[in-house]
Amino acid sequence: MNPFFWIVDVFSRDKFAGVPSAVFFKEKEEDNFNDNKLLQNWAMEINLLESAFVKPLKNGDFAIECYTPSEKAMYFGNSLFAAAYVIKSQNPEQKLIFSFVHKGYIFPVELPLDGRIKIGFPSFTIVNTNVSAELNNVLSENSIVSTVEAGSDLLVELRNFDKLDNLELRYDLLKSMPYDSFIITAAAHSDASLSPDFYTQVYAQKLGFFSPIATAKSLVKAAIYWEKRLKKSHFICNNLGLKVEIEVSNNYVFVISSCSISTRAEILCAQYV
Repeated sequence: MNPFFWIVDVFSRDKFAGVPSAVFFKEKEEDNFNDNKLLQNWAMEINLLESAFVKPLKNGDFAIECYTPSEKAMYFGNSLFAAAYVIKSQNPEQKLIFSFVHKGYIFPVELPLDGRIKIGFPSFTIVNTNVSAELNNVLSENSIVSTVEAGSDLLVELRNFDKLDNLELRYDLLKSMPYDSFIITAAAHSDASLSPDFYTQVYAQKLGFFSPIATAKSLVKAAIYWEKRLKKSHFICNNLGLKVEIEVSNNYVFVISSCSISTRAEILCAQYV
């Protein structure tokens, strides 16, 4: 039997309005989820930001593996929301609490009845760094407030969030710097009613994405940064035009958002021939 997959628009209730991720579920024992090369080919064929392969565990949790079109890795975290939403769609009248397990890390998930999804990402430490001189060349004349290293990514705060819509980037210089992606963020106007707390977008040129993208893991890293800057732990973020709620705790950063399913389809090549 050929496996089915779902395409889920993450960070939006509207179809075709969010960031699409693909989700595969191991529904039968014969489903071949142990062949990394085969799963990588499926992810490459679908060619979305991230594809998730999900196996139910006996305790009610789910093991999850993630692939970009080019490698097995969870750089973005969007596919966790996609997988959680597919699980929710199969149990629409139930409030669900479980965890995703990925490479030994636990991601707690809450699916309340209001249709939103709340996922906890393990917290971590960010480190101040000074690469402003190099970045001034990359970001043209945009004003840099500060820079921090967040794992394999570099977070850059700009003085004016209006600049985010018209960034003129030197991708050749970005690619030469030792970071997987660049999280560009800026505070919102403090006097704006119903404003988000901050704006963010991501450039991941080393991973093959040359347009700005919106990712869950970048929100987690930005929230840890803004917790220190704004002295608060609950945020609304404008994530490339998509509004997302975030809560920072001691051990986890919880990202809360909506999703919608746009596609359910079948993989016709379930094995090598």
